[in-house]
Amino acid sequence: MKEINMTKAISCMPDKFITMEMVELAATEHRPELVNYLPEKYITSEILDSIFKTEDYGWRSWQLSKIPEEKRNRQICLKAIKAEKSNFPDIPEKYRNSDILESLFAHRNFMNYLHLIPPSSWNNGTVRDAIYSLYRDVQQNGGYRYCSERYEQQFLYETSVMLSFVPRQAKDFRLWKELIHDGRIATMTIDKMMPKCFKQAAYYKEWAIRCIKEVDTRWLDYDTVWKAISHKTGNLHGIFDSYGHYEWFSKHADDAMADKAMELEPNLFNKLPGRFRTPERLIHALEAKREINSYNFHLEPNLMTEEVCMALARRDSFYPDIPSERWNKKLVEYFIEYGHSLYWLPQLPKRLQTRKLAEKVLKEKPQYFHYLRMEFITPEMSRLLCQKIA
Repeated sequence: MKEINMTKAISCMPDKFITMEMVELAATEHRPELVNYLPEKYITSEILDSIFKTEDYGWRSWQLSKIPEEKRNRQICLKAIKAEKSNFPDIPEKYRNSDILESLFAHRNFMNYLHLIPPSSWNNGTVRDAIYSLYRDVQQNGGYRYCSERYEQQFLYETSVMLSFVPRQAKDFRLWKELIHDGRIATMTIDKMMPKCFKQAAYYKEWAIRCIKEVDTRWLDYDTVWKAISHKTGNLHGIFDSYGHYEWFSKHADDAMADKAMELEPNLFNKLPGRFRTPERLIHALEAKREINSYNFHLEPNLMTEEVCMALARRDSFYPDIPSERWNKKLVEYFIEYGHSLYWLPQLPKRLQTRKLAEKVLKEKPQYFHYLRMEFITPEMSRLLCQKIA
């Protein structure tokens, strides 16, 4: 049997034929659009509680104005604005704040309702929500993929209009600092809409933490740079790729900052100022659990101490050129124990090869047998090697 849609049935009835029994039955269907069709005498608190008992309200719009104002509580108003932004004018002024405004800003094209927001309802959080909504709308309308300058100008214009409705205390320095800290809008764009009165040292330091290469070095200090490189490794590359910023680093960085840099991005070891390129720091960089691009990781011979060579063996991922005079029996034994990849074997002077090493090569890496001295290749080993290759 087909289910009866009482809400639809009531929508087709003259008011004089509607009864409370019908309304009660229709309310159990939890269709908010029912309020559009009910005579005011049937819109009771009990009926409203039944209609809005669930959070699944379907897709049909409904009018908050149909509900008597004294029965428009905060929960109903919140559901109304989520359903349709045109319900905002009918929300009592005392509710036009916090989550109600957040839901309004979730809709596109909310600018027509800004004059209805009480000045006391604005704070840093609501202003931020409105700005992010405008930014999202601009992106959805075409986005920065096609003409970045055009859409940025549109966003800046709409934001300036919106901010004209916001009282001064709700758009203080904390607002701009939080926008920069969130990182959802490019700092260069924020800079274009930020009042000049806030562009002081604190502002530029916060900007530097997000993208240090965009900030002049005169605004930098030790704590700011530390926070910047800790925030993202891109800031380290920004420092090392910019002459002015690299000069600042060379003058003001200390061992702790150099260690932090290597912990975060060991690939930049070669770009460290000379006084920081020490064997101890190189070992620290090699032991950091970070990927290293071996093609760009070139080391000066003076850095290749026995301890550095041992660190390379423990890492066992790549082996820069090891000076021939650095090899000795102790180091060979260490490499045999830790350097399981045997990537280092081509560099090992043949005079230091041992039978123990030859057996390891045959057992684990037979493709390297041609690096061994001939006297280590016995007939038995040759036979086993042929079997492995076959």
